Formats: sequence, structure tokens, C-alpha cells
Amino acid sequence: RPTLIPMLGAATAANLKHERSVRLFEIASVYLPDAEATLPDERGTLGLVVAGDRNPLSHFPSTSGDDQLDFFDLKGIVQSVLDRTGARAAVWEASRHPALHPGRTARVELGGQAVGIAGELRPEIAAAAGIEEARVGVAELDLAALRSLLEGDVTSTVAVPRFLPVQQDFAVVVDAATPAADVERALLTGAGPLATDITLFDVFTGEQIGAGRKSLAYRVTFTAPDRALTDAELGRVRKRIQRVLTDRVQGTLRT
Repeated sequence: RPTLIPMLGAATAANLKHERSVRLFEIASVYLPDAEATLPDERGTLGLVVAGDRNPLSHFPSTSGDDQLDFFDLKGIVQSVLDRTGARAAVWEASRHPALHPGRTARVELGGQAVGIAGELRPEIAAAAGIEEARVGVAELDLAALRSLLEGDVTSTVAVPRFLPVQQDFAVVVDAATPAADVERALLTGAGPLATDITLFDVFTGEQIGAGRKSLAYRVTFTAPDRALTDAELGRVRKRIQRVLTDRVQGTLRT
């Protein structure tokens, strides 16, 4: 089998008959065609799948897509897996895959090399697996590629900061076709070394921001190891972020 996706879909369909929420993983080999060899290339692969209610313990079952697990939940899980390995510089690039929904698919890269794919199943493929309503997020990570990139790396630890971090939200308005990965890179470039974490938590489109535009809301954590950050210092960082956003993605900050 060249992919784990069919088995992940079948397992999800079986579990959704009894559960409101599914979060599963599988570690197995896939076999890819190799034109230069007699036998296919065997690759150890981590498969992940999420589907169903985001909060299965709620007394009220999900009645809208906003309450269901989706691509962003899957992305958070994949990023957590990569963080645990020490791979903290992952880049997410828009991509395409025959089984995955266009516009909800991303290639995961480390050091310029693809290590996986993540996205939501196309509705017709989910339906063929017996899943009629739930959105199904699936991901595959190439363990051999991941291992080769991390070989020799040592996961280091840092002391707990003496000074409390500061979190600020940035709503960035850009052209609807601008990849979120480009906006995130621009934000981090403008923020500089004080930015220790960034999370995309909302995507909005509507009349308020104009046709053909979208607003991406990020929460950025700022930390300095040797001092408490001041409002003046963070104000200068915010101005620098605005300049970089304008130059790189023609973005503006909503107030």
C-alpha cells in the first residue's frame, strides 16, 4: 500500500458508529514505486486521523461545522509531535493530494525537505469510507525522512524564564490568496528573537474587511530572558511587524 489513508478512513468510520469523536494513529510501512529498483521503497510512516466533535464530553452534540475537529486541530497535533522530536522549524506550505480537499491541504517541510502531508479528506472519499457528515483530517509523516533530518541533533532545554511572557494578538488583513505560512513568517521576522511562540486561532472573511480579503488572527508570545518587557518596547516591535507585513505580504493590522 502506498498510503495509510484508506485504513485510517476505515478505522474512523468504524469508530464513529460508537463514538462522537475519533483521534487515532498508526505506525506502519508504506511501499512506494522505485523505478531504479526491483522492489518498492519501504518507508516507515506515522498516520494520524481526527474526526467528529471537538469536545466529546459536552452534553450537547455538535450541530455545526464550527464544533467539529478540522484541519487546524490536526495541524496542532502534528506540530506537537514535531515539537516533541525537537523539530521546531517546520514550514507548512499549501499543497495538493488526490485524496485531500483542495484548500485544506498542506505539505510539511523541515530544512526545505518534505516530511509529510496533512489535510481533510475530500467529501466523496469520506463518503465512500462510510463517513457522511464529519470532516476527517488525516496526516502522514515520513519517519525515515524525519529521522535523517534530526540525526545527530540534540534536543536542548532552557531554563524557565524569570520574567512572565507577554501575549499579544495580531489580526492581519491580506489578499484571500495569500498563504497563512507567508503571513506567519512575516510576523516572526518582524517580531524578532523576542517571539517565542505563535498560534493562528481565527480566520475571518466578510464585508467588514472587503471583497477578496481575509483576516488571519495570531497570538504571539513574547519573552525576554533577562528583563520584563515594557509597553514601549512592545510598541516598537509592533511597528516593526507592521512594516514587514506591508513589505512581504502587503498586509495591514486591524485595530
